[in-house]
Amino acid sequence: MNMIIRLATMADIEQLADVHVKSWHSTYTGLTDQQFAHILTYDSAKARFIQKLEEDNVDIFVAEKETKAMIGFVIIGPQRYDVDFSGEIYALYLLEEYQGKGIGKSLFMTGVQQLKDYGYQSFSLLFIKDNKPAQSFYDYLGGHEIKRSTFDINGVTYEDIFYGWDSTEQFLKQHAHKTVMD
Repeated sequence: MNMIIRLATMADIEQLADVHVKSWHSTYTGLTDQQFAHILTYDSAKARFIQKLEEDNVDIFVAEKETKAMIGFVIIGPQRYDVDFSGEIYALYLLEEYQGKGIGKSLFMTGVQQLKDYGYQSFSLLFIKDNKPAQSFYDYLGGHEIKRSTFDINGVTYEDIFYGWDSTEQFLKQHAHKTVMD
């Protein structure tokens, strides 16, 4: 399948929200309680993307098919948490039917390259502890656990795992030899 990765614009808000809600639901249904799995709405996703596109040093890259149909995205920017990593991958979502085809890795690599271009020498991300597919993916990409934290939504406690990469440049060198779609 041919696809491109490009910077998102305000014209992408509706497709971004659609991909986010669909991939959120497919990721968290069965992994968390129903309330968490369905907490993200189309309108809240649209509002979040508008906010992110207006922030300085925050970029959203989208993956789309030749038909211009969006299938995934990555959001990157400066670190938001109290960890010793300068950059952060805020989100990486891909429609379920496109997972396992190398597209998520291509989005990830694009995001990390942008972090490097912004001068971030290291980066981190976080994911819900029970998201074993995400953990396997980040293990494959060489991340390591740096800390855990908890958060509550309506009386239910969830645990996040923070993963870090100590060198943005080293990460890119290690993965440069692999093809974009491995």
